[in-house]
Amino acid sequence: MSNQLLHQHVATLVTEDYRTADVFRRYGMDFCCGGKRPLKEVCEKKGVNPDEVVNELEHVMVQPAAGMPRFRDWSPDLLIDYINQNHHTYVRSAIPRMSQWINKVAQRHGHDRPENVEIAKLFNELAEAMLDHLKKEEDEQFPLVSLVLEKNKKGESPDEQERESLKRLHEELEAEHEHAGDTMAKIAQLSNNFTPPEWACPTYQLAYKELSDFEKDLHQHVHLENNLLFPKATQLISN
Repeated sequence: MSNQLLHQHVATLVTEDYRTADVFRRYGMDFCCGGKRPLKEVCEKKGVNPDEVVNELEHVMVQPAAGMPRFRDWSPDLLIDYINQNHHTYVRSAIPRMSQWINKVAQRHGHDRPENVEIAKLFNELAEAMLDHLKKEEDEQFPLVSLVLEKNKKGESPDEQERESLKRLHEELEAEHEHAGDTMAKIAQLSNNFTPPEWACPTYQLAYKELSDFEKDLHQHVHLENNLLFPKATQLISN
């Protein structure tokens, strides 16, 4: 099994068993935007011992998976509903309070810890981009996927305009996902992987904790779309 894991794409491993995502997070490995690479290659790039990673993955994968959503078996409409209700709702509720705390930390501690000024700048830009991104998905991509799925159920094929629109949207959204992931990676680096100093006030600690949670949610959000929803939708227009 070890040798097989090394030659599988990181994204595939997470798609097969989402519990492996926690292992990749610990090693700082991208399983959503940059996950379409063999595990061996990713380990080499990170300078990580592949045997250690494989051992951790195998330990996780042999455990019973009761209660874990079987995302890979979900239909496109079920994935869309989950993404909307879980991830889109979270992002919209989290951004206002996070912006308040992160900007407060930048104002109060930016002189002594200038990285917080840059973190606030990056997050404010990301927040605006994310809200536009969610709207594009809800107003354009999700309805189009649902339309194509409905046609498929009726034995009908999407027309050429629908095919081209869906392909274009997938490309645009994946590029936006990559930008969001890169931005959060910069924030993680600036914040020492979301680790506040020992003397940090409650607001400082809370801001960093929320940033860590936001990144974790973003990773699952992007994984569900890039590695599951988009390929399933592409399959529908390929039939």
